[in-house]
Amino acid sequence: MVASILIVDDDVQLTHILGDKLERSGFKVYKAYNGFLGITTAKEKKPDLIILDLRMPGIDGAEVLAALKSDDATKNIKIAIFTSFNQFFGIKFNEASAKKIGADAFIEKEADLDEIVKKTKDLLGIV
Repeated sequence: MVASILIVDDDVQLTHILGDKLERSGFKVYKAYNGFLGITTAKEKKPDLIILDLRMPGIDGAEVLAALKSDDATKNIKIAIFTSFNQFFGIKFNEASAKKIGADAFIEKEADLDEIVKKTKDLLGIV
């Protein structure tokens, strides 16, 4: 079975670059360019992992995370916060702060694409 990933980020170029890399690494990739579309796509596609940006116009990543975790249809989907934003609600964002708001992991946007693929595989238990 091919693992599926939903990237939710308003940075279209970055989403395409990361999506292409993940597809070449064997994943099925879905893309959403805002929080509302991210929630809808998550409910419809039920991906194995969501890579979720925090800072987006409209509904931000923290609100998307809360909505997905409070919905029986999506609450068990793994979610990795994906941001270059070091301060969010006064929190220096890292693995611990991502988990504190209910995410499963933290991925820095500045990370090398190969590093992001490795972290994605680790999160999904893929060797």
